[in-house]
Amino acid sequence: ACTLVLLSTPISPDFFDPNFPEEKRPSTYLDLLRLLPKDVVGQIQIPDIVVKEFIGWNCTIAEQTGKTVSWQVDPWIEETKSTYPASKAFLEQALKGQDPLIKVVHSAKEEAHVGEIAYRVAQLRAAQNGAKPITKEERIFRQSALENLQYGEGKNFGEIQCVEHALAYGVRHDAPVVMVTEDRWAQKFFRFSVMEHPHHEELGNMRLLNARGLLQALKTSGIMKSVGIKPTIPSEEHTRYIENYRESERERQPSSVVDIKGNQRERVPGEHIRSHKVHASFADMVRRSVVQGQNGIGGG
Repeated sequence: ACTLVLLSTPISPDFFDPNFPEEKRPSTYLDLLRLLPKDVVGQIQIPDIVVKEFIGWNCTIAEQTGKTVSWQVDPWIEETKSTYPASKAFLEQALKGQDPLIKVVHSAKEEAHVGEIAYRVAQLRAAQNGAKPITKEERIFRQSALENLQYGEGKNFGEIQCVEHALAYGVRHDAPVVMVTEDRWAQKFFRFSVMEHPHHEELGNMRLLNARGLLQALKTSGIMKSVGIKPTIPSEEHTRYIENYRESERERQPSSVVDIKGNQRERVPGEHIRSHKVHASFADMVRRSVVQGQNGIGGG
């Protein structure tokens, strides 16, 4: 969710070649994800807890039809975040189960957790709107219960779900998986989980990345240039722009957008995954694929 929030930043008009047609320019950095080569990224899978944190929606699978059903559970995100329309548009078809690239991964455990959060949010909003007036003490109690569910007993719930899904998918399909996150705890938990997994020797294709790594891949591969973004703008400048934009929006930043390197986090004893090499390898894979033109730019 942290990475998606950062990538939902509108791309500065100053970053575009003035001669490139405006109607062909991407609006946000999220749009660039759809241009990653098919042979590098076959699908972007997003657990539904991430969808809730990103745009405030929950989803389920209808038993009778098997179709994905989604609905808003946290209107606060829509009301306060200027990037909400672009973020919602990015997931529009995925929420209906109709996007070939982006898949919302559902689990009953996550649905129950998000449902409990939604119930408490609805209670607070009803009290705030005067539909069901409550005392100040009751409001404080309910707010505290919600925060505990999200950041107390529910702390790291989303990160754990993402890591568990990434490992399970990689083992079940014997497929390379890249987990993208800004959260330092999640990064450490990912490395630890790979190392401690019973089949860790078979998980050599597990990768770890963050927004900075994605931006570097999109920049150095020529993907940004293909949609009118000046190649002279270094990836570091895109990063600074995103950070400054977030600060100006007064949104809570989950963490810095930085390279994942060995000297920027605590090491896990016996760790066999060197994250700075992983970071570079993804950018190299994208760059090689685009240069070689195996599948062209787009779609995957």
